[in-house]
Formats: sequence, structure tokens, C-alpha cells
Amino acid sequence: MNIKPKDAVLFTIKEQRENSSSYYLWNWTKKDIFKRVEFYTKQKFINEKLETQLKEIGELIGKVNDLQNKKENLINDREQMEDEQHRIREYISVLGQSSQENV
Repeated sequence: MNIKPKDAVLFTIKEQRENSSSYYLWNWTKKDIFKRVEFYTKQKFINEKLETQLKEIGELIGKVNDLQNKKENLINDREQMEDEQHRIREYISVLGQSSQENV
């Protein structure tokens, strides 16, 4: 293509840009993951195989969260029992001392 000085030529340029994002799934709940997967599927950003894998990860994270909640509840129950046992032992020791005084 030859262009004379001070001539204008109109031509079209195609530009392409790549976008990417990183997400840490451990910070999300099962509900968050399912909501994102549904959005990505509707927008056709992900294929069915990836959708299935992400849903499986969501299920696993849901199970992990449930188990962590159960663990926390059991720890709280144990701490309450230990406090109550300590209180009962103190009462028993006081009762033992008072019964010796009466003899």
C-alpha cells in the first residue's frame, strides 16, 4: 500500500483483551459458590464439566462448614460441662468440710 504524504487512509483495527480473575473458594459458603456458578453458566463463561466440578466443590465446602459448626458446638458443650463439674466439685468440697465440723 502506497500512501502519499498528507493523505488520510481509513482502516479498521481489531483489538482483543484478555480478562481474568482469581477467587479463593475457601472464603465462600456453599450458597455463594452455587450463586456464582449459576451466573457463570447463564453467561456461558464455563462449560458443563467445570460447572459440575464447582458444584461438587460447593457441596464439599458445605460439608466442611457443617462439620466446623458441629465441632464448635461440641467444644462449647464440653466447656459448659467442665465449668459445671468444677462448680459441683467446689460445692462437694464445701459440704465435706461442713459435715466434718458438725462431728
